[in-house]
Amino acid sequence: MPLRQRPIGTLLDLVFGNARVPGGGPRWITLPPWPWFCHYCDTGGGGDFAAARLDRTRLGRRRIVCQPYEWRHDFQDIGLTLDEQDRVQAAVRHHVSGPGAAATWDAQRQKLQVVRAPQIDWRRA
Repeated sequence: MPLRQRPIGTLLDLVFGNARVPGGGPRWITLPPWPWFCHYCDTGGGGDFAAARLDRTRLGRRRIVCQPYEWRHDFQDIGLTLDEQDRVQAAVRHHVSGPGAAATWDAQRQKLQVVRAPQIDWRRA
């Protein structure tokens, strides 16, 4: 008898709801357009989602600030199976497939919120 899969909305609720965000607020994630290293585990994050935050320039324009922390750390320790982790990554990658976009999970509306804006490294913020 096959195991019943948890709905993707439930998985995204768990992943984004348990995220450690300095200063609070929603967890944003993005695909940085340059090679980077996760300061949590000192591994290369090329091609992996990084934590992010949204910021505004002095002129009030939005920008995505890429953080030195791999998003996968948010869901490795909450009990998701490897299949569930893959499903979560695939669902988000469907909406954020390249640089210039960041996403967060809107639990009330049960949908990803995607923002498009220029990206900068956290050291330049």
